[in-house]
Amino acid sequence: MYRKWLTFMTGAVLMIALAAAPLASAAARTYDQTAIDIHLNATTMPEHVALTWSADPETTMTVTWRTSTAVNDCKIEYKEENGAVNTMTIKPHLFQTAATDLNYGRMNLFTVTLHNLKPGTKYLYRIGNDQNEWTGYSSFTTEDTATVTDNQFKFLVFGDSQSGNYEVPNYNPWHVTLENAYKANPDAKFFINVGDLVEKGQYYQHWNNWFAAAQGVVDRIPAMVVQGNHETYDAADWNSTKPQYFVQQFPVFQNGPDGLKGQTYSYNYGKVHFVVLDSQGEEESEDAQGNVDQAKEEAMFLKQADWLRNDLEQNKDAVFTFVLFHKTPYYNKGTRSNILLKKIFTPIFDQYHVDVVFNGHDHGTSRTYPIYHDEFMQSPSQGTVYYVTGRSGAKYYPDLTQKVWDAKFYDPQDQPDYQTVDVDGRKVTIKAFKQDGTLVDTYVIDKAHPENSTSNHEILPSRYNTKQEVPAIGDSVKLVIFGNMAYGSSSKATIQNGKAYADIQTIAAYTGGSYDAAGKTLRIGHKKYQFTDNMLTDKGTKVDIDALNAMGWSNHYDKKFNMVFVDLQL
Repeated sequence: MYRKWLTFMTGAVLMIALAAAPLASAAARTYDQTAIDIHLNATTMPEHVALTWSADPETTMTVTWRTSTAVNDCKIEYKEENGAVNTMTIKPHLFQTAATDLNYGRMNLFTVTLHNLKPGTKYLYRIGNDQNEWTGYSSFTTEDTATVTDNQFKFLVFGDSQSGNYEVPNYNPWHVTLENAYKANPDAKFFINVGDLVEKGQYYQHWNNWFAAAQGVVDRIPAMVVQGNHETYDAADWNSTKPQYFVQQFPVFQNGPDGLKGQTYSYNYGKVHFVVLDSQGEEESEDAQGNVDQAKEEAMFLKQADWLRNDLEQNKDAVFTFVLFHKTPYYNKGTRSNILLKKIFTPIFDQYHVDVVFNGHDHGTSRTYPIYHDEFMQSPSQGTVYYVTGRSGAKYYPDLTQKVWDAKFYDPQDQPDYQTVDVDGRKVTIKAFKQDGTLVDTYVIDKAHPENSTSNHEILPSRYNTKQEVPAIGDSVKLVIFGNMAYGSSSKATIQNGKAYADIQTIAAYTGGSYDAAGKTLRIGHKKYQFTDNMLTDKGTKVDIDALNAMGWSNHYDKKFNMVFVDLQL
């Protein structure tokens, strides 16, 4: 609960600002309503129509929608532009709010997967109820066989779309970002949201507004969504549970490990392999009092790791491999690391050379240097690029910084942003845009012509100055804590007898902790770290980073850059 408390306290100022900010336009009222009835504002008319894939994108499309419980069944009509009409009758399943929701309500959810579609074909479709009320026609297009052959397509990526305030479920910023991105990229084949779609995932009012805000896009191109930590939060408090509303409303591929189906899955589009992981081990391992069962958290990640190895092994011939999950191994926030998932997942990315990992969570936009075994590399052929995707909704943070591992960093405080990913054979181009269309960054991986890849022309961090290639006793080594260079004129770290040591007072100051030198005790938040003489050097001012690792930290000495990296879970 301490980690979660820090996050909410950090966001308190921005939530006040959001609550006070005027809406962008009168149209925004459609996406910030708070009144909700026993039908969850559903009516007999089919609405919240959304597309996704649960099977082959060339020959299928999965469609979902809702109505009130007064409807017994619905029909979906679909056809090629000048073809005959196909009709299917669909029975609903009951969606009922959880006991922890602030509102009790029930509605019908409908899901159908259309099979035996023609590749590369545009279909018109509409949905009607048993009272002969019909939606207007919308359309979708199946994956073209040429896309599979030539590997040419574009998709959109969105960071956290949540409202930033659970009491004011305003999804107008999300609506504008999504609409602007689709208008600027009408050739996008699908879109990805990397988690925290809503502020409280078990509070249905937020989903009501999210789907309303997404109409016009989500009913035209599939949404391939990623679960975030906010999808697990109860409405009545900030305790966590399984993301029930999320899973029920997005019937994605069900090929993940048992117990995580709909949260962990993979699929192929063109010659690209996509993997979606669930990074919410902490939230999904809480008991009723909000205490995290760390063994359960680790077991959840290990289960996914076993599945991930098998999945990547079966798809190792993909031209590109993209992995998506919410929380950040290489983060932007001041002190919010994710040590356990980094420890378990990143070695697998190294083993199978995942090209890009897309994350959310931090609401900043950044991309790392290519990274292999936690070391910065010059070329994307040598490592994985970790891309944090900013924010597509209202919420932003005041404590984001460019970290040592970031080749590019942008803090989207002024407006939301999004990414386009353009795949062209053995080349991929990722562009970041502000909501208004201003270009922020362009990143290229070109496997056919590696000299054209962006990373090959970017300057890696300078090696920290020392007298020798291998530091001797007394040589200075730079301390990097939470991805930031330690402040001050001295290096704040040293090498003694082949071991790396970090300055304790610097760690305490950066984390808001305290160090009792006489008692050899470091206190950070609610945690206490007791040191012994054999862990310390320089008159007790520096501590062996391996001793800290034994206490659950994540530290290492980078010989290439002569830096000591210190990271811990607050």
